[in-house]
Amino acid sequence: MEREIEEVLKNVIDPETGKNIIDSGILKKIEVEGKKVKILLKPLSTACAMCWVMASLIAEVEEKLSEKGYEAEVDIEL
Repeated sequence: MEREIEEVLKNVIDPETGKNIIDSGILKKIEVEGKKVKILLKPLSTACAMCWVMASLIAEVEEKLSEKGYEAEVDIEL
């Protein structure tokens, strides 16, 4: 199941790097419990922790996982 989630997240592109959040290193952790998924993202810089980019990425992760029937909880590691 984690592999399916990783495939979904490969379609979430970081606008700053042009890479998906897995390859860019933003995705730090995935925890799966049934249809509930906890995602931990770590911004590439501390200045970006609360910027529009992270807000956009969180919304996109939640949307893409919701489309696949998952309930996502996304946190940011500061």
